[in-house]
Amino acid sequence: VRDLEAPGHIGDEIMLDAVYRAKPLVHCFGHVHPHRGASRMWHGSKSEGGSSTLFLNAASIGNPEAHAHGGVAPPMVFDVELVGSGHGQSHGPGASHVQIHGQSHGGPDNKYDV
Repeated sequence: VRDLEAPGHIGDEIMLDAVYRAKPLVHCFGHVHPHRGASRMWHGSKSEGGSSTLFLNAASIGNPEAHAHGGVAPPMVFDVELVGSGHGQSHGPGASHVQIHGQSHGGPDNKYDV
């Protein structure tokens, strides 16, 4: 994910397999510098309420966003919005649903809405 180069995907296959198994809400990394950005991968059907992982390639150098900001890209920030019962502290039946929105603070042209 966000690692496609001329020879193909160059990311760590063991790490990707671990993400497939664990299904984390967010997976943040910074290698493969030219492919900075955000992507979402769904586990199951989105229309049937499947979960998803937000992949954030937060590489700070060696990409167009970095070049546009004097060589170092601005930080990548993502917001976590808790939606549901209580104050997001429940972990049993009726537990809060977490929605994650990715956004870069580099200005409106650098927003990743995934």
